[in-house]
Amino acid sequence: MKFYLKTWFIFLLVIVVAGLAITVVVLSKVIGEFDFFLAEDGAPALEEKQKDDKAIGFEEGSPTRGNPKAKITVVEFSDFQCPFCRESFGILQDVFQKFPDEIYFQYRHFPLEGADGSHPLAEEAAEASMCANAQGKFWEYHDLIFQNQDRLTIDSFLQFASALQLDTTAFAVCFQTRAFADLVAQDFEDARVLGVKATPTFFVNGVKIEGTLPLSTWEQLIKELS
Repeated sequence: MKFYLKTWFIFLLVIVVAGLAITVVVLSKVIGEFDFFLAEDGAPALEEKQKDDKAIGFEEGSPTRGNPKAKITVVEFSDFQCPFCRESFGILQDVFQKFPDEIYFQYRHFPLEGADGSHPLAEEAAEASMCANAQGKFWEYHDLIFQNQDRLTIDSFLQFASALQLDTTAFAVCFQTRAFADLVAQDFEDARVLGVKATPTFFVNGVKIEGTLPLSTWEQLIKELS
């Protein structure tokens, strides 16, 4: 009798173990299929990640120009009082005119205090440009700053706003309260994280390029990447 019970117990145990094994296999298959469906549903998210990788340095809300659907993305970290940035500004004007649809460009701020005190208003210029951006005139304001880089004063920032027919009262409040100080500081921190050490620094489809690029180099890059 004891042997009979023992045999049935072993038989029952084998059935339970077999049942658990089958359950594990089935669950594994279901989980695998669930992961597959997640991958299917997650495909756009993967594409977004790839897009973000391509457009490294891009930040929602920062000034952009060009074609959002372009194959070439360019992010510039710049300083309004940097002479090399002013040189790049002139070259980029030619680039935008020659290749209006081939690139999607974003300007971000990296105001530096020169060791010799040569960039005393770089931060203020960055904040002022974003106050202009709030009224839809970033690029026009950006151009005026670079065109008058050697003559910048605190008063000139309001004068630029007036010349562009901005709401000068709103601009003055924005500038005097430093409404965009945090945004400029965040740009600076993001640049540091990305390894930016000097201006101008460009990220072309995610590849970091330091320094002013001649027009011929931009032409070559755009033709190769288009």
